[in-house]
Amino acid sequence: MKNIAVGLVILLTITLAWTTQARATATYDGTLTGSISVAGCLSGAILHSCVQSGLVIFGTADSSPPFASGAGLATQTVTAFGAGTDTVMNGTTFRTGMDGGSGFTITSLISGSAAATGSSATSLTFPSPTIFVRNTDSGEVTLVVDYSFSYINTIGINLPLTETAFSFSEFDLNRIDSVFGFPDAFQDLFESSCSNINPPQFGLTSDPCADSGSGRLSLTIAGCVGFACEVTVTALSLDAGQIGLAAVVPEPGSLALLSLGLAPIGVLSRLRWRRSVSTRI
Repeated sequence: MKNIAVGLVILLTITLAWTTQARATATYDGTLTGSISVAGCLSGAILHSCVQSGLVIFGTADSSPPFASGAGLATQTVTAFGAGTDTVMNGTTFRTGMDGGSGFTITSLISGSAAATGSSATSLTFPSPTIFVRNTDSGEVTLVVDYSFSYINTIGINLPLTETAFSFSEFDLNRIDSVFGFPDAFQDLFESSCSNINPPQFGLTSDPCADSGSGRLSLTIAGCVGFACEVTVTALSLDAGQIGLAAVVPEPGSLALLSLGLAPIGVLSRLRWRRSVSTRI
C-alpha cells in the first residue's frame, strides 16, 4: 500500500507539473503612432514660410527593418509628408526642401507569445526620423514644430510563477545643436513612455498602459555669421518605438510541486528506516 501511495504521489506531481507547463503562455502586444512636423516660422504673431526667414530645413528617416526573434513580430513604417523632395539611399530617406506642413509619421506594431517551457519571443522597433534646421541669416528665427502621438501596450499571462511578459512604448522629442557635426547643446523637448511587467516587479505593474496627446513647440534658432551659417545645425529627433518580451521559464511551480511530491517519500523512507532499526533492536 505504501508503495502504491508513493507511486500515486509521484504520478500526481508529474501530471500537475506537465499540465501546468502545457498551459503556460505569456503574451505582449503594442501599437504606436507618432508624428513631428514643421508648422512654420513666426514673424511677430504671424506664422509664415520658414524659407522667408532664411532657414534651410531637411530630414532623414531610417527605414531599416525592426528586430524580432522567436514568435515575436515587429513592424515599423516611417512616412514623410508635406513639402519636400525625397531620395532613398541604403534604406534611409533623405528629404530636402522641407517647410511648413512637412514632417514624418511613425507607425509601430509589436506582438509575441511564448508557450513552451524555455521559449521566448522578443521584438524591438525604434525608428528615429530627424529634422535638421540650418539658419542662413544673422537674425534669430522662431521655428514652430507640431507633434502628436498615441500608444497602448498590453501583456497577458496565465501563470505568473512560470512566465514573464514585458512591454515598453516611448515617444520622445530631442533637440541637439551642433557645430561642425559636434554636439554643442542638448535639450529634451517632450517625452512620454510607459511599461508594464508580469509578475509585477521593479516598481512596475501588470496593468495595460497607454497615453496620447499633441502639442506645439516654439524653438529659437540662433542667427549666424559667415562660415558658421554652413556648419551650425539644429537637429530635432523623434525617438519613438516599442520593446516586447514574452518568456516561459523552467517552472518554479512545478519544482515546488515536485518538492511536495518528494517530501512524503522522504517521510515514508525515514519511517521505514526507523521501523527496520526498531525491528533489529
